[in-house]
Amino acid sequence: MMNQSSKVERFLDFLAGRGFYIILGLCVIAIGVSGYALLFSGSAPEEDPALMLQNTRAPAVEASHTPIPRLTPQPTAPAVIAPQETESLPVIKPEPAVPTLPPAETAQAAATELPSPAATPAPAPTPTPTPVFTRPVNGEILRDYSMDELVYHKTLGVWRVHAGIDIAAMADTVVCAAGDGKVVDIYDDPLYGMTVKIDHGDGLMSMYSNLRERVSVVIDQLVTQGDAVGTVGETAIGELDESEDSHLCFSMTLDGKPVDPKLYMTQ
Repeated sequence: MMNQSSKVERFLDFLAGRGFYIILGLCVIAIGVSGYALLFSGSAPEEDPALMLQNTRAPAVEASHTPIPRLTPQPTAPAVIAPQETESLPVIKPEPAVPTLPPAETAQAAATELPSPAATPAPAPTPTPTPVFTRPVNGEILRDYSMDELVYHKTLGVWRVHAGIDIAAMADTVVCAAGDGKVVDIYDDPLYGMTVKIDHGDGLMSMYSNLRERVSVVIDQLVTQGDAVGTVGETAIGELDESEDSHLCFSMTLDGKPVDPKLYMTQ
């Protein structure tokens, strides 16, 4: 009993010291609760936010099985473009028509207007000279005329063309003019020795070589066929090999070009 009385006394002491403040706090709480109840007693009950969101959604549209009609494109009228103003073009006057001729008349007119080209004349054949000359000496032809093929020269040991003929003749044999003409030159050729040159006219010349130094004619002397012009010698240093027979070197030219003397000789 002693302990309970002591507890009651301590509690009463506590209330006596701080009881005022406790009672004041409880009063404040009670006033607050009463005010809150009075403030919200007349308002509508608060709705659930989830229910409000559900109520605000649009009603679902049920799927319709009605077929969608196919639209056929309607032809549209072409746009009309207004013509633009263009610059005036010059008027071209047509050329007067050229009268045409029938085919027969056209061919005839062409034949008269366009002369046919002249036919190209065929080249004239080279005339064969008439043999009017005689051999300057009688003898065998040792080396023939050859301008197309090379001939071997024993003394010189070379192959070369031969612009005349070599006629066999013993030394001191008289050499005669092959035809009528005029002596135009007498000279010592480096290869063919002493030479007499006679002009027969029309560009034809005859040359007599390998003569002795003393000849029988002079320059500008007129000679007749068969007249003596000199004698066979040994002055052609290009043809003095011991195997070479004694001979006369005889040649002819036409307009300065070598020709075959046999074409102009009768024998």
